[in-house]
Amino acid sequence: MQNDYISQKFENDDTINIRAEIEKYLFHWKWFVLGMFLAIISAFFYLRYSTSIYSAKTVILIKENKKGGISAEMKTFEDLGILGGSTNNIDNEIEIIKSRKIIGEVIKSLKLNISYYTTGRVKESELYNSTPYFINFLSKDSLFNTIDTTFQVSAIDRENFNLIASDDSKTGPYRFDTEIENRLGKFKIHKRKEFKENPANSKVVRIQFTSINRLIDGYQNSVNIAPVNKNSSVINLTINNPVKEKAV
Repeated sequence: MQNDYISQKFENDDTINIRAEIEKYLFHWKWFVLGMFLAIISAFFYLRYSTSIYSAKTVILIKENKKGGISAEMKTFEDLGILGGSTNNIDNEIEIIKSRKIIGEVIKSLKLNISYYTTGRVKESELYNSTPYFINFLSKDSLFNTIDTTFQVSAIDRENFNLIASDDSKTGPYRFDTEIENRLGKFKIHKRKEFKENPANSKVVRIQFTSINRLIDGYQNSVNIAPVNKNSSVINLTINNPVKEKAV
């Protein structure tokens, strides 16, 4: 009997009182609720204002160059791994795609060196096709292709606007769709359909110009081109960009 009593006593001492343990934490329930509330708020603002990165991917088939191919007799060495086969051709095509000339032509045709920004409550966001007005240069020898600069367009009414330089100096008023000439060259500021219908919703738009040479360097580093596998003539081309339309 005495041994049973001692054994039962040890068992009772080893038993965890779950209710008592829970009450220890429930005593600080206010801090748990506050922590959860702050975590939810932090997650909301992070998802709302963090910059998303979009990825675009395409597949390119490199056709074999029959004129520059190796003879049937040399294919034996290719099987032994002595010759590179089509690898050299693919490497050449990759270098051509990433060449400064090709990337430069893409930048010019899509006008990627001109960016439009609007300031919201918290951060500045880039606009692409949704800007209320856009710039069009009238001469190819304008400086906007070779320098980094910025200015703002501030609409006064449906027909007029001011230009605000980076030092906050203001010039104008100017009329939309009319020729303007300054140190950058001759250009026009055009209105989009959205602005014509409701100019009151249009904000001040900052137009930023990036030199094409510097932009080419950036795209050469950001564009990822690689063959699907070692012996394939298919390559993957991937690019990431915070603006969805630019990535796609």
